[in-house]
Amino acid sequence: MAALTHVIIWTEQGWQHITAEDAEKDFPDGVSARSRLFMCEICRQYVILTGGRNRQRYFKHNRGESNKEC
Repeated sequence: MAALTHVIIWTEQGWQHITAEDAEKDFPDGVSARSRLFMCEICRQYVILTGGRNRQRYFKHNRGESNKEC
C-alpha cells in the first residue's frame, strides 16, 4: 500500500493540503483516523498519520475502511 499524498486538514481558511512532513511538526506521535483531523481528498475518508520514533511519517487509510484505492 502506497502512502497517501492527497491529504487535507481543516484550518481557519477551510480545507488545506498538507504533507506528512508538515503534519509531523504538529503531531510527532501520529494521529488516528478517529481524531478526524486529516482527510483523503479523493474518497473523503478520514486517514491516519503514522507515529513512532524511528519511522518516517506517512498518511494511510484505516484498516477498517472498505475503499482504500485512492
